[in-house]
Amino acid sequence: MKRTLLLLALLLAIPLRAATTIPLPPENERWTQLQMGNFIVYSNARDGVMRDAAENVARLRLALGRISHLVTDAPIPTYFYVFKSEESFAPYRDTVAGPRKEMVKGFFTTDRRANYATITANTGLVDHLVAHELTHHFIHNTVVGVPAWFDEGLAEFYSWSTYAQGSIRVGVPFQPYIDELSNHGLMPLRELAATHPLRHDVDDVRAIRFYAESWFFVHYLLIGNPQRGAQLGELLSRLYEGASLDAAFKAAFHATPEEIDTELGAYLHRPRFNAILYTQRDLGEITVPTPAPISRAAALTALGDLLLHIDARQSPAFLSEAVKLEPKNALAVALLAIAKLANGAYAEGTALYDSVAALDWPDSRPYALASGHRVSELQERARNGEAVSADEIAEVRRVATLALSKSANDVDAMSTMGASYTFAGQDANAGVQWSSKAFSLAPSRIDIACDLVLLHARAGEQAMAKDLINHTIRPAHIDRYDNEAAQNLVLAKFYAADAMRAAGSEDDARKLYETVRASTNNPKLRAVVDKRLEKP
Repeated sequence: MKRTLLLLALLLAIPLRAATTIPLPPENERWTQLQMGNFIVYSNARDGVMRDAAENVARLRLALGRISHLVTDAPIPTYFYVFKSEESFAPYRDTVAGPRKEMVKGFFTTDRRANYATITANTGLVDHLVAHELTHHFIHNTVVGVPAWFDEGLAEFYSWSTYAQGSIRVGVPFQPYIDELSNHGLMPLRELAATHPLRHDVDDVRAIRFYAESWFFVHYLLIGNPQRGAQLGELLSRLYEGASLDAAFKAAFHATPEEIDTELGAYLHRPRFNAILYTQRDLGEITVPTPAPISRAAALTALGDLLLHIDARQSPAFLSEAVKLEPKNALAVALLAIAKLANGAYAEGTALYDSVAALDWPDSRPYALASGHRVSELQERARNGEAVSADEIAEVRRVATLALSKSANDVDAMSTMGASYTFAGQDANAGVQWSSKAFSLAPSRIDIACDLVLLHARAGEQAMAKDLINHTIRPAHIDRYDNEAAQNLVLAKFYAADAMRAAGSEDDARKLYETVRASTNNPKLRAVVDKRLEKP
């Protein structure tokens, strides 16, 4: 089971550790960039190593897109860092790794705007680590509300793919999982369906069994029994619609979970497990561009961005130096603003954000970051019952429009435009159009779904708002967004009560204020409602 424990050490979330200061890269160190759509590689390794890593990921993306029909060209970028040696990677690794740091050959982290992957040039795990998390990313950008066993099982199914001479072999059996299940038995599918990934201890036997059986169930459906695999879509649809496990299995498989348990038990005792080979002819030609050298400021900006997502305390030194070298580097300025805010320097961070719009930069990201930060601030005030001025909203839209002039499909900028219509007095239907477009491009962005809940509720479309909560937000199992969506329904009622009072319907307004007061878990909004209710 050593490889399994290594797998989990790489994939499970690792708590932040106290770390020594990470030094800036040497001034004469060569860094390059390679870009294929929204997959961007940064490296201080040899060009050939960088190209090999990029080519394998490109082959995986083609396979996922053509075989599983997942959306692999979603607008959310993935930044991939290939370090030339253990020595250059170690400071970043040690920032996130605990006592098992020598086992960690790479790590992957994500936020709502981007993915970040790191490896060393001499590791053989690049394909597995990147494949697993990128498969998650592509799943979430194609469908919403999939069961945890399918999400993890499909990621594992593709993560052990092998590559050779332009081909990719998928569904390669992972022997430690087979050994685990053979030695300890399968958990009932009822138990598997009720389990979520346990991301707190790489030695947790339940976590190992969950990943092993999730992989095995998916392998059975996609390779072991194609007839059952053809019924998978019906199963997922029924579960998404809220059917019970028994009802979903009956509709899809015409069988009970226990009957499928028996089929899986028989499959486990097969003498061998198959995989599927897709050749270059099946996938098409892959063109990897030549890595291009980048400036020291650009390298520092990229590394500072990575540090923002693994240890924000270390990021300002990198980004400050980048801004010193290139004062008009709008991306470095925007990222430094985030770093300052993350480290409690609110005044400095806000001033940096305010300066971004005046800088001329070729891509949309800094302007999307600046406008997105500002609209989030305004939304926080609105959730507390504070008024937001038309001038403040207009400035948000001006900067977001600047981002869209650089890239018409910038999801961040589109979501900011939609969010700018969530406020009282703004056209909710216009906001629905913007946010719906952004969410259609990036259905993994649950924060956009939360904005849509408020926009639909304000537009009088309560059923659509509740459908988003039931079928998109709750299945994501992110407590923050569960609460935000529920409170957005309350906020819509608060706005409606204010509108009733302004229209002279005092009795109706007071009734709705009472509902808001009883429903909100925000003490600041409750205090504002109390003042409203004090009025005669």
